[in-house]
Amino acid sequence: FAIVTAVRSIRSERDVHPRTRVVVELRSDSEAVRAMLEDERSAIETLAKCDLSVASVGAVRPAGTALSSAAGVEVLVMLKGAVERDKELKRVARETQKIEKDIAAITKKLSSKGFAERAPAEVVAEAKEQLTSHQDRLVVLEQARELAEEL
Repeated sequence: FAIVTAVRSIRSERDVHPRTRVVVELRSDSEAVRAMLEDERSAIETLAKCDLSVASVGAVRPAGTALSSAAGVEVLVMLKGAVERDKELKRVARETQKIEKDIAAITKKLSSKGFAERAPAEVVAEAKEQLTSHQDRLVVLEQARELAEEL
């Protein structure tokens, strides 16, 4: 189940205690998918340690929920009450600081004439991929910070 993996990933990233049950809402435009999710409700709730609801896409994301997507289904996990706001803000700040430091180092390396001229093309390409990946992670961390502010 990709949906269970998505819920577990959010729980893990946000340090939600393993015994804590979270509220999860699964959203899909497809009536057939919603029916299948309802049929699998018990398994999903057991495997993801959650209380599940199924809805159609379109509603606004409630404050304090983390949003993910799996198998064409929007996965919303309510973190309010399951995550400590200050602890989450510190975690996000710490990770943001590390990523920014890595971005600065990679940018410095890529802007060096010696590196660009002497390094094999695949090494330069790998450094560029790392830079892009880190920049994408920074966007995700900003979203996580905004979510933590809602808690």
